[in-house]
Amino acid sequence: MNGLQKTIFLLPLSFLVPVSILSMMSCTKNPVAGDAIIAPDIRQISGRVVLNDESTPDSVFIWLEGFDLNTRSDKDGQFTLALPLGSETVAQKLSGIYHLYFYVANYYWESAIVIVNNGILLLSRGDVDEKGRLKHKIKLIKILEMKAKTEPDTITEKYNGIVNVHVSLTALEEPVIVKFPKISGQALAGAILRNDEGEMFFIENSGATERSVIVKDEVSEWDLPIFYKPGIVPIGDYEIVPYILIWQYGIPEGLLKSIGEDAEGFGPAYLGIPFKRQVGRLTILPEPDQRM
Repeated sequence: MNGLQKTIFLLPLSFLVPVSILSMMSCTKNPVAGDAIIAPDIRQISGRVVLNDESTPDSVFIWLEGFDLNTRSDKDGQFTLALPLGSETVAQKLSGIYHLYFYVANYYWESAIVIVNNGILLLSRGDVDEKGRLKHKIKLIKILEMKAKTEPDTITEKYNGIVNVHVSLTALEEPVIVKFPKISGQALAGAILRNDEGEMFFIENSGATERSVIVKDEVSEWDLPIFYKPGIVPIGDYEIVPYILIWQYGIPEGLLKSIGEDAEGFGPAYLGIPFKRQVGRLTILPEPDQRM
């Protein structure tokens, strides 16, 4: 019989897999997780940061993008950053590769790679080991030296005259862009006085404008004259912090916002920016006839 013939191939039972199971099998490979260790109980990243000039590595600002989480290092450079529980925030929806940033204003910033799947930290992936610690310590390289000296550094409460803060800046690696948000002519025009109790006083000279300069490896010297009048600040010991900013390429805007609202502005949040510097000191004493 010369009709149309059909050939039917019979598969062994071991090859007969339901379509629903095939679909499920095709989805088990997660492109983010891969062969990483997933341990939901480990919800923190820890590690250590050091400074190349052997300064005490405390208060380094550490920020995880995406999650907008931050912490600071202790005096030994150790830190721990806890990830929120997925049920508490939208963190359970976050998956991907994120940068963990390390920031001090006058050091090159650094970052480490953190990989997350549905809000859960993936271990043994990126720069994180199987215990949730960074595989290597982070080293920050200093790029600018700032020293300030006050003359005179001791006055009495009725002193009426100029207290000058002499500021020297030196670039250590390559030229650094320094922004003076408040400057008057060739003199700095903004400073913050802070006493041991944390009280702050903001000194701004009239006619202040803004300017950016490039600081090179030779010393760049500036003066910050404070026109002191009796009673403008109480008796006590103060540190004098010149108001300057350092520009670095690639710092995320979210990092600075996480430090504080308007952290680069002339206000209390400015002192939250980590900056390894030598500040000026000023002691204001009572008049001699009031010391007994």
